Amino acid sequence: MEELLSSVDATQRELLAEELILTDVKDNVIGHCPKITAHLVSENLPLHRAFSVFLFDRRNRLVLQQRSAAKVTFPLLWTNTCCSHPLFNSAECSISDPVGGVKLAALRKLEQELGMSGLETSDLVYLTRIHYEATCRTHPAWGEHEIDYILLARKGCCP
Repeated sequence: MEELLSSVDATQRELLAEELILTDVKDNVIGHCPKITAHLVSENLPLHRAFSVFLFDRRNRLVLQQRSAAKVTFPLLWTNTCCSHPLFNSAECSISDPVGGVKLAALRKLEQELGMSGLETSDLVYLTRIHYEATCRTHPAWGEHEIDYILLARKGCCP
């Protein structure tokens, strides 16, 4: 494992230690694990909860992002506005309201990754969730296996 992390910076190491929400295929919470474990092909890519935000500006243009070169999964890939994971904590891992927890996580990551503020959970519209699995082409030791909540927003605030 240390070999895989040899080129990973301190910020990414800290993020890889975050605890993610493990689920079954019906999105029932079954446990948690560190982000690094959830994204290693050698760990069989345990199924975990995620989200993808598609933010449109007032002119209906989709805000895209290019993932950081420092990310271990899919570096430099152009993607939707923001994609990440709710954490295994009392706010974001709500068993009674998983959509609410995912929306809180989305706001946290929009601020953290894109410096975006001014959005409220009510601005995020839950569309659906999908079961998604992929291996990173550029770094095949890493991948994704997620129940991915799709969130849409239309707002005049852009990074």
